[in-house]
Amino acid sequence: MGRLDNIVARNKRGGRFNERTGTMILVGMFLLVIIALAAFTDLGQPPADDGPPVPVPHEKSIHVPLGGKPRPATGAH
Repeated sequence: MGRLDNIVARNKRGGRFNERTGTMILVGMFLLVIIALAAFTDLGQPPADDGPPVPVPHEKSIHVPLGGKPRPATGAH
């Protein structure tokens, strides 16, 4: 009966705080913080549209095709 007594004694000590419970509480708190930030701040929204973008002037504009060197000009067909 010693083995059965050990099982009964272990089940009577229920309600212990173990590592798994602590991890689940931390993950739940993290998710609540993320939901609160998304709900009460502008973190979940796209950036505001302030109008058309202002072009930046460049002194030189270099257009090189993706293939590397530009092809030499050929005669008109």
